[in-house]
Amino acid sequence: MDNKERIKDLKEYVDALDKQMIEILGERLKASRTISELSNIPVIDKKREKKAINTMAKLSDSNDKYYIETLIGHLQNLSSRRNQQKRYPNSKEAWLPLSGNVKNKNPNIAYEGNKSAQAAAIFFPHGRLKEVKDYKEVIMAIKNQDVHYGVLLAENERWGADSFIYNMLLKEKCYIVQQVWIKGNKENGDCRFMVIADTPEYTKKSNITSVIFRTENRSGALADLLLPFLSEDISLYRIESRQDNKGYYFLTDIVGNIQDKKVDKALKRVESLCGSVNIVGCYDEKTLLNNGGR
Repeated sequence: MDNKERIKDLKEYVDALDKQMIEILGERLKASRTISELSNIPVIDKKREKKAINTMAKLSDSNDKYYIETLIGHLQNLSSRRNQQKRYPNSKEAWLPLSGNVKNKNPNIAYEGNKSAQAAAIFFPHGRLKEVKDYKEVIMAIKNQDVHYGVLLAENERWGADSFIYNMLLKEKCYIVQQVWIKGNKENGDCRFMVIADTPEYTKKSNITSVIFRTENRSGALADLLLPFLSEDISLYRIESRQDNKGYYFLTDIVGNIQDKKVDKALKRVESLCGSVNIVGCYDEKTLLNNGGR
């Protein structure tokens, strides 16, 4: 048997194995769903999943251990996501609520500090500005409907993005609706300011989508989550890692619109891998501006 015939036979063998895997996967999904229906265990049982991954890894060849662990982990996440959708069929599938309208031509604006006041004047030249103590008061002023928008210093070149702001946006269900970089001085570097609101505001022309997702603390976890963006040819404008008592999470800006099919496809694949994807805004990224001629 020459190599061509052997390759052909092996490809047919792989196709047959794939067919068996589909049948087995279908049976596994049915069994997992039945377990979820008959017991009071959560849809995602992390302890059991980790034990299963370790067991399967021990049964595999040492050279394939990482790939087996990754495969079983992906399978578990997909199964859990399917069970969750079956259990909560009326849950919202949209990544973001429907876009709201621009609040007011002369809106009330909450801001923190002189730098944010300068940015607020750029965003809202006819807005009515209100200074507050810190970013928490800016966000709560929006939630309490004391103002229409808030302007926050989200990042500068020296200390990166402020993760506390992003976490509070998630907690209070506020959204980024605009963003601009402003040139600063040598001491502070360029600064990024964001406008936030209690409802998202986006159009088909919005070019940046901000995402927060979590990963397990394991080697290669981030690489796995980046592959869906690579396969869909989506650029990541920014990605920064953070750690808290729950583990690692990443602040990510995607170049693309939340309504784009390829963005939706990539996010669904990422969600199936990590189970935690939160969108904090889809908006326009404005051109870098000169801050007062500095």
